[in-house]
Amino acid sequence: MSWFDKIKSGFKSVNDKISETLSNIVQKQVLDPKKLSELQRLLLEADLGVKATKKIIDQISKLKNIVPDMVQSQIKSFIANSFDASLSKELIFRDGLNVIVMCGVNGNGKTTTIGKLAYYYGLKKQKVVLGACDTFRAGATEQLEHWAKVNAIDIVKGEKLPCDPASVAYRAVEYAKNSKADLLIIDTAGRLHNNKNLMEELAKLKKVILKHCDEANVHFLMTIDATTGQNAVRQMEEFKKLIPEIQGFVVTKMDSSAKAGTIINIMDQFNIPVYFIGTGERIEDLETFSPAKFTDKLFE
Repeated sequence: MSWFDKIKSGFKSVNDKISETLSNIVQKQVLDPKKLSELQRLLLEADLGVKATKKIIDQISKLKNIVPDMVQSQIKSFIANSFDASLSKELIFRDGLNVIVMCGVNGNGKTTTIGKLAYYYGLKKQKVVLGACDTFRAGATEQLEHWAKVNAIDIVKGEKLPCDPASVAYRAVEYAKNSKADLLIIDTAGRLHNNKNLMEELAKLKKVILKHCDEANVHFLMTIDATTGQNAVRQMEEFKKLIPEIQGFVVTKMDSSAKAGTIINIMDQFNIPVYFIGTGERIEDLETFSPAKFTDKLFE
């Protein structure tokens, strides 16, 4: 399956329900409060979020002489317009060393995504170095070492664990600069967003990186698991409080169980783009996000 087919699959159950609802609507040629409520519930089930759903329902409630295509067109138009020009862009690097700091909670696929990013940028002839700054989780360094080996690239890690992740980040930056690397990708501990001590460690790591790198060259990205729905939104809220510099996110686990409306919800609430979509376990299963194709696939 192509990644667009996987995205479509992730929406299929909700799309089927919406299609059934639209068929019922056309029989009455009117959107009465009951049908509007039903449609609203289905959009919320797709995890578009309260804000986005309200905007859609408000638009649709003003329609006259209803037919299903009109309702579908309104939903599609809203989603397409959610991806404005400022959110439809690729991750841009400046001259010199660029740093990607990957944030996110355990289980979101963060470390695997780092391996995929290293492969992606390696294909673009970028010299990539990895920084193993997840010094809390057992096996995290070994997992990142695996991806370094697969990509045939260097990795900077703590000499003895557990150790201070900020000190590893400092050494990783120095190593990347000295080795003339184009990109340093830093793995961080998959901190629970409600764990104060671990979040403070992340803040310390951020401070060290920004002290030794040009701020414009440092890119804080959030890893979002598409299957977690509204919980992903809460994670983004907490991480953004600590790291307002988070400029975008990567979506993982875009499979048949994904609540892919989360993508629209997060972009709408936080005004940040999604740069990449992860669609599988293979190293090449990472694609740049295309808003136009994404929207078309939802209503194909």
